[in-house]
Amino acid sequence: MNEAHSDYLEGDRVDLHFIFAKKPDSSSSNVKWFFQRRDNLEIIPVSSNISMRYKTTIQNILCPEYLAAPMNFSCQIASLSLIGAFFGDIGDYTAQVEGEDCSPCSTTFSINVIPKPT
Repeated sequence: MNEAHSDYLEGDRVDLHFIFAKKPDSSSSNVKWFFQRRDNLEIIPVSSNISMRYKTTIQNILCPEYLAAPMNFSCQIASLSLIGAFFGDIGDYTAQVEGEDCSPCSTTFSINVIPKPT
């Protein structure tokens, strides 16, 4: 699992993108997103069903060279967009591929929200 850290201004849109390789088939993978605040051990599922502030997408893409995917694998990008970042969004967002032979199968993004300059 790799981890990325980013700072966002309060009110900005946050876009998180997770690229992974998987055995090819005709269907999109099932990718679940989870949120964990830094001051709390509770892990919360994140989806557009939970809040209209979240949008999740998944698309097939050409495998980037850095991923070094086996020849018989295809690649997908799973994205989570968060509209209007605020201080309650500070924490770790984890993307987890479920039910696939994949590489990597999860990643974590740590985000920080800073006040907009006045």
